[in-house]
Amino acid sequence: MHVLNQFYEWPKTRSEYNIFFKEVLRLPDFWSELNKKLIYGLVTAGGDTALKLAAWQHIYGGTWSP
Repeated sequence: MHVLNQFYEWPKTRSEYNIFFKEVLRLPDFWSELNKKLIYGLVTAGGDTALKLAAWQHIYGGTWSP
């Protein structure tokens, strides 16, 4: 990101942001790549949560307190 900031000027106004996002959304394969990244993130988060819940159940599953 540091290298990108040396060579790229980020949009400053609302119209510049509108142009930026309009062009980004028109990139070829943007939606399919976004879909792949979202699915990967959801699967990764689900697996992480499953491992944490399994560890919690293993450690505290046999205990009971009134």
